[in-house]
Amino acid sequence: RTTSWHEVNPWDKVRLANAVLDLRELKLLDKSEYYFTYKLNISISAEELKAIREGSYDVRDNAVYRSWRAHFENDDWEYLVDSLGAWLAPHRSKLVTFIVGPTGSGKSTMLFNLVKPVEPLVATVSLRSITGYQFGLQALIGKHILAYSERGDVVLKNLDVINNIVGENDFIHVERKHKPAVRIRSLKAALFTMND
Repeated sequence: RTTSWHEVNPWDKVRLANAVLDLRELKLLDKSEYYFTYKLNISISAEELKAIREGSYDVRDNAVYRSWRAHFENDDWEYLVDSLGAWLAPHRSKLVTFIVGPTGSGKSTMLFNLVKPVEPLVATVSLRSITGYQFGLQALIGKHILAYSERGDVVLKNLDVINNIVGENDFIHVERKHKPAVRIRSLKAALFTMND
């Protein structure tokens, strides 16, 4: 049968290694009527989700939190957490985040580590590829987020493109090589790291 686009890779569900996570209810689903073109190599228990829902989960006990938190001032940390929270929000957030810092400060390393757990959901493609190639938008098919280490002047020259991909329209027209064009949902969010 023909499958509707909203049945494939829905924004409010995530396919994990052990089940489907409902992002609205923060519950694991044993089965789902949706289809996924990916599986994240992440497992979470029902007990952990219950603690999160009830507010008893203490993130300070998490080793990943402890290793990253020390590198940020309070305001910068809140900005990063809000930005990353949009990645798994059950809706489109229209959020574009810029992480700016000097050369050699670890921005690209941080971006790599942030993207790794949700890699199947993230397009890592340059704005030059998207704008300079007729079929450049193909890399966005099936993705929820765009994350790339980019030069500041490239980002500023392509603000209209970023707005089209992340916010202005609900759908993006994508030309495909040797295949009919398709319409995809615009992305939830974008994150760029840059020196300037």
